[in-house]
Amino acid sequence: MKTNLLLATTAVIALTGVSAMAAPAMVSPVRHSPRKQVLYTQNSNPSFAYVNSQNDTGGQTANNDQGVDDFIVPSGKTWKVTEVDVTGCCAYTTAITENVYFYKDKNGVPGKLVRHGSFLNLSGTGNPSFAISLGTGVSLKAGHYWVSVVVNCDYETGCGWGWAETSTINNDAALWQNPGNGHGTGCTTWTTLESCFGGAYAGDFMFELQGKSK
Repeated sequence: MKTNLLLATTAVIALTGVSAMAAPAMVSPVRHSPRKQVLYTQNSNPSFAYVNSQNDTGGQTANNDQGVDDFIVPSGKTWKVTEVDVTGCCAYTTAITENVYFYKDKNGVPGKLVRHGSFLNLSGTGNPSFAISLGTGVSLKAGHYWVSVVVNCDYETGCGWGWAETSTINNDAALWQNPGNGHGTGCTTWTTLESCFGGAYAGDFMFELQGKSK
């Protein structure tokens, strides 16, 4: 198994060509908008494992990687998602923004981006767990979708953001890709975390969707 974040007792060392890590303690989830309706949550049951989902703003594009996880909008419902909360670890820098993407499902993997479902260079509240406001948000009719959160920061400044995993799997298993194979895992297209990193990483990502349902 290739790894890309190594955890010392109290410090994370970001390396060139890095992708998964285990941590001795869970970083607390954030939820900064209690007045919003929780539409979907799996922001619990931590496994204490983390996987990179990061664009390297320092220019090492072969290291760019992306995590994604799925959810289902129930039949007869339409969701307006205006916030995504994610639990993460170890960014250790303030020079951070986040991208959020919503995809339609295509045979068990992300398909096309949802219309108006791409949000770039956002500034979520918290670090390294983020409550990310999507402004007016995205409308999702009943169906199967995938959500991805990617942090933008530079490995060379010590930034290595890991998306926290759950110890359970809801719906389909979370997926990960590193198109440039900078981490040497061979997972250049959507692949389960377990297949990329081994059985200790069998799980989903921790996230919560907030907004309105009708």
